[in-house]
Amino acid sequence: MFLNETGTIGVIVSYATIHITGSLFISLLLLIVTMMAFMMLLRIPIEFEAILILPTILVLMAYMSEFLLFGGLLLIYLAILITRMFFIK
Repeated sequence: MFLNETGTIGVIVSYATIHITGSLFISLLLLIVTMMAFMMLLRIPIEFEAILILPTILVLMAYMSEFLLFGGLLLIYLAILITRMFFIK
């Protein structure tokens, strides 16, 4: 059986916004940082981590203008990472 967990994630983000951070931007940023920390804890290579985090950041960049700086820095970091991994040896 499949469960739809989008409602649960929405409840978590809304309660974090109301009771903990006070800002939707900070709540979503904490969610992204938590995902990245969890992937680092499991020793997932950073290339696979970037594949999972990049679409989320792109959607958040389109949804909220506050993510443009964070997303731009992430895109520059990914460009450097891809260049070092594939073109410069």
